[in-house]
Amino acid sequence: MKNEEKQQKVMTRMGYAMKLSKYIKGYWVYLGIAILCNLIFKLLPLCISFCTSLMVSQVVLGEVSMIPVLFLTIAILVVLDALFSYFDILVSHDMTYRILTKLRDMTYDKISELAPSVMVGKRSGDFVSTIIDDVELLEWFYAHVIAQVVVAIAIPVAMLVVLCHFSIWLPIVIVPFIILLLLVPRYVAGKSNEQGIAVRTYAGRLNAEIIDGVQGLKDILSFGWQKKYFERFSQAEKEYRDASLDYEGRSARDMSIMNLIVELAGLAADVATVILVKNGSLDVTYMLPIFLMSTGIFAPIMEALTMSNNYGLIFGAAKRVVKLLEMKAEVKDCGVLKAEAAQEDKEMLRFEQVSFRYPSKEKEIENPNILRDVSFSLKQGETVALVGASGSGKTTISRLLLRFWDIDEGNIKIGKHNIKEFKLSELQKLVTVVPQESYLFAMSIEENLRLARQTATMAELKEACGQAQADVFIQEFEEGYSTVLGERGLRLSGGEKKRIAIAQAILKDAPILVLDESSANLDAENEKQINMAIQKLKQGKATLMIAHRLSTIKSADRIIFLKEGKIDAQGTYQELLTKNEEFRRLIGEAG
Repeated sequence: MKNEEKQQKVMTRMGYAMKLSKYIKGYWVYLGIAILCNLIFKLLPLCISFCTSLMVSQVVLGEVSMIPVLFLTIAILVVLDALFSYFDILVSHDMTYRILTKLRDMTYDKISELAPSVMVGKRSGDFVSTIIDDVELLEWFYAHVIAQVVVAIAIPVAMLVVLCHFSIWLPIVIVPFIILLLLVPRYVAGKSNEQGIAVRTYAGRLNAEIIDGVQGLKDILSFGWQKKYFERFSQAEKEYRDASLDYEGRSARDMSIMNLIVELAGLAADVATVILVKNGSLDVTYMLPIFLMSTGIFAPIMEALTMSNNYGLIFGAAKRVVKLLEMKAEVKDCGVLKAEAAQEDKEMLRFEQVSFRYPSKEKEIENPNILRDVSFSLKQGETVALVGASGSGKTTISRLLLRFWDIDEGNIKIGKHNIKEFKLSELQKLVTVVPQESYLFAMSIEENLRLARQTATMAELKEACGQAQADVFIQEFEEGYSTVLGERGLRLSGGEKKRIAIAQAILKDAPILVLDESSANLDAENEKQINMAIQKLKQGKATLMIAHRLSTIKSADRIIFLKEGKIDAQGTYQELLTKNEEFRRLIGEAG
């Protein structure tokens, strides 16, 4: 049973190699050229050594007739060796970094496809580690491993054939040592894979801790949490260090065993060569060249096996990359409709008997329903507030509208069409979300604004910022709209970030607007400015507000009161205040 498990682990390497090969379509010819360049580059030094040793032997033995030819041959081989050393590096690395660029694009696209469900219970630092570090490790696979495996087979086979020409006993002596040498990595492959996966996993966790520490530095300092955070960081660092030391310790032991086998093989081949010369079975002229060939035959094998000490890391990284690329998205983009199809109906948005529970990671366990039989509609120019206690399903409704997850029962329609009929990219054009906490990138104000509409003119950007009450503070910066905001918009206050987000929403001009308590956590002056901007933003749009503040609730045309995932009541503020005791209690708390 254990042998079967070990064999399965060894086969895992080939399995991941085959899976990785799926992602290099269009590069096979380039890869073939890279392998050929590497093969010639590795073969040329052996040819130079053979010719040089043969020339030395002839000089020692006083046979100088072939010296000019050998000298000229060596000179040509040296020039070719220099050229192919350049071609080997240029072609293999140019090809490799093209492939790595493609893989990074694919991994990020995959995360975009899987989000946000893939992020639940995960840490962004671990995904960063996969996109950057794990993909980078695959450089070894594409630039070195594939070519080295081919070379490690082709050159020894060719040299064994040449040695057969001199004496059949030479390959007979050498081949058992080659077999013994190849058994070493095969024997430890399972442990190597296991340790490699552990190293890459702990590297991802350490990376996640570092990113948490950098991004949350202000809060760490504010709460005096430095000691506790450093304990977490030190633990992650210790796990990564211990895994790396285990991996390197095993690699060192493997290498010492393989070096011993090569030395013994060289000694045995030399003894065999001397015996053959003494018996007259081999011309003494070829004794020195055969000494070099007998040792040189192991050079490409050892180079490949030395790299095999990294196979655990390579295929540990490959497993994480392949696992990500093969993950199935919760939502399938099968729609065909464009955004324009939604303009057919003034009743922009309808939820029809919608029920939903978040998917569970364990098939045997079902999560409770977050929404149950929810039905409501929303017209152009109308503002509806979603009100309810925490966990009642308000935010889930906005997530389902954007198809972050698909509903279990019922329908969500925009215009006359189910949202599944729209391409996801077109659905995103129909809905704008202004979240509680706006994320701004470390780019200029202008570049952040253009995320909403790339083709907007400078005049349109300024007009949107004017309507969002943002133009005033932007003009106070020395560089104006060219001001770089820093990571997460560090140079702006919360109210200023919110106004930039509203300007983005104005530029996008989607017919459905979702406001997640956009004036929360602001002082009175900022709240006033934000509310003025929101009033302009809402004009002509179907607006869905996730509301907590009393002023926001009162401003809605209609209120939907959610209780434990069901609509408990809906109507105007005054109607709910009169008829619903729980709404009055919640409003009292909000007030």
